This record gives sequence, C-alpha cells and structure tokens, in this order.
Amino acid sequence: MGLGNFIENTEQQFFEKMKSKYGLEIAEPVKSIVEWARNKELFVEFSGEQDMSCSPLVHHKGQKIKLIVIWTSGTIYLPFTFGKKGPFHGDEDKRTELIDRFRRIPVGFDSAKTTSKVKTNPKIHLGSLKRDNVPGKFIDVLEWELQEIMKS
Repeated sequence: MGLGNFIENTEQQFFEKMKSKYGLEIAEPVKSIVEWARNKELFVEFSGEQDMSCSPLVHHKGQKIKLIVIWTSGTIYLPFTFGKKGPFHGDEDKRTELIDRFRRIPVGFDSAKTTSKVKTNPKIHLGSLKRDNVPGKFIDVLEWELQEIMKS
C-alpha cells in the first residue's frame, strides 16, 4: 500500500469515527475545515488509531506549523505547547488575540485552560461547531491565523 492510500484510508477512518460518534452535524463542519485547508493548499495530517486527529499544517520559513488539532475524542486544541510547531511560537499577544477571536464566535472553551496565560493547549469543545454560523466564523478565525503566520 502506497503512502497516498494510507493517508486516504486514515482520513476515511477519521471521518467515519466522527460520524459514528457525533453525527453529521459535527462531521460536516469538520470536513468544511479540511476543505478550507486544502483550498489554501495546506497539508492536512491525519493520525492515530483509537483517538484520531486531524491537523491543518502551514509550511512557513522552514517550519511546519499546526493551526489546530481536531480530535475524535471531542476537542479541538490550539497547539501552543508544540514548540516551534505551534502557532505564534513565543508571541503571547498573538496567542491571546487568537483565543479572543475564537471566544467572540462563541465557541465552548475549557475556561480553566484559557485564563491569563496561554502556555497550555486551549481546548474548544467539538460540539460548538454545530451552532448556527459557527463553522463559517471558525474558518474566518483560521484564515486570520494563517494570514498572521504568513506575515511573520
């Protein structure tokens, strides 16, 4: 089996797991995030077996930066602790602004992880994506994040 088949199978398994756990009302918005990333010519990484994840990656200045990590366990992480692979490495002001933009949608943040310091991986509840207009606004925030990374 070639790499392309492996990636395709992993993606298929990811979305099958999403549909079986959360239904189309969550799987479809997640799919729209993946489609947005591909339209922006970003690489989308799928991994895992039990708990699977999906991460849009931007290649910038020799780094692979994960914009978000979507888990089949029910969360979306902002990967701030992924070292140089996380968004806005070393720029706490930009990280705070990113969190604020997601809060304005609103999405269901794990508030304990998003207080004054942004040195953890803030979690967004996957169920937030089923609210009206949230998927489009969520993608707007990802678009802002991508533009800011590319400007840096």
